[in-house]
Amino acid sequence: MAVIQKINVGEKANDGTGDTLRDAFVKANQNFEALNTAVQKGGADPNGDLGKELSKELEALTLRVESLEKTKE
Repeated sequence: MAVIQKINVGEKANDGTGDTLRDAFVKANQNFEALNTAVQKGGADPNGDLGKELSKELEALTLRVESLEKTKE
């Protein structure tokens, strides 16, 4: 499972409590690398096929909506 680092944006804008711009972009780059690695490995975590499952669900929902639209005509 990819470990995602949260970027600390601070309490208020420009209050100096968040990550520096450099640290924030280092975290962003590391997050992208972690996600890219997980995708290349085929999503080694239990949710690796989540996209496929969502596609199936979307297809089923689309068919159902089309069916309902036809019954209203």
